[in-house]
Amino acid sequence: MAGNKPPLLPQQKWLDKLAALRNEDLWEAEVFSALQKKETTTGSGSSRTRTEDPFFPLSDGLRQQIAYWKDRRNDCAHNKDNIIVAGHIEAFWTFMISNLPKITIEGGMASLLNQLTVYYDHNQTPEGTPLTPLVSSIYSSVDQTELPYFWNEAFKIIEATYDWSYKSRNGFIFEILKLPAISVKESMLDYLKSDHDKLFHYIDEYPEVIQLLNYTSQEIRKLWKTQILQRNSCIKIYASLLRNNLIPANEIQEANDFFATEKRYSDDPLDREILRHNGYDRALYQKLFVEPDRSYYKFWNTLNNDSTGYRQYIEYLPINKEIVQFVCEELSKSWFSFYLAQGLDSLFQNNVSKKQEFRNIAIAESIVIPDKLPSLK
Repeated sequence: MAGNKPPLLPQQKWLDKLAALRNEDLWEAEVFSALQKKETTTGSGSSRTRTEDPFFPLSDGLRQQIAYWKDRRNDCAHNKDNIIVAGHIEAFWTFMISNLPKITIEGGMASLLNQLTVYYDHNQTPEGTPLTPLVSSIYSSVDQTELPYFWNEAFKIIEATYDWSYKSRNGFIFEILKLPAISVKESMLDYLKSDHDKLFHYIDEYPEVIQLLNYTSQEIRKLWKTQILQRNSCIKIYASLLRNNLIPANEIQEANDFFATEKRYSDDPLDREILRHNGYDRALYQKLFVEPDRSYYKFWNTLNNDSTGYRQYIEYLPINKEIVQFVCEELSKSWFSFYLAQGLDSLFQNNVSKKQEFRNIAIAESIVIPDKLPSLK
């Protein structure tokens, strides 16, 4: 047997078993007895204590299945009374691929956790090595009841790599949710719903996971009203909610007004398409160009803080006289938004059509272009 002696197994019993396994007349029976050996305990209930480990930490159900298939093997090998047909072969193969990873001295889960430790150690495993083969064995290596504990231990391994950007953790979750094993995916989703830190850092990168969480309409509303706006990727998440029809039609206008308070748009063309389709651009226009109090003596600082949203709106959406006048007047002031001027000038240098659109409106409406936008001169 390859592996280390279980901690509570007597040394002599371990050595005797290894010796018996090397005996070609005894090894088959010794393998079976090793697989069938259970833990030894004293006491009962809460005072129950393990006094001796098994060779293999298997469930009683799996031990019974091993005994069943050992007997079917004997039927086949020794021409016993039970008939063996093709169905037995297929069932035995299914049993093997489902349970073989669990039959290790450490136990299937411990063995898989050791493999994950090696995988996330880049001194042993090159970065970029596919994770799919490892996570694909979870279904056959870890009992369903042990999955919550397994997720905890797996995340501890990942966190030990100083995964500050959550790239490795999110990548691990992503691979789990791609698996065909529904029970494994559902276990991970339940785990995430109970751990909001992991859930929301995953939503930041993969907002489409929300549709898999089976939230009620009330839970979805609470999510976007209380949790999403504070995320850096809130507009991306909002676009995903719209794309997956998770916000009722009669709540979309309210949601548009709510998210538009962030004064941000999206650099993703697919997100922009769904946002415009649902009228978010109109709500954003109001927040950027209509509602602000331009008489505020530090309005230039407000524009600095929101310069990305202004740049995104002007770059990706049609502009009009009011927008051109707004920009030119604000950048003509002695106290002006440096970040807005810098962002728009860079935009006009790199986007000829948008530059021409802006200039044409300014010329047609006799609006003076400020010196802070030299690319328009």
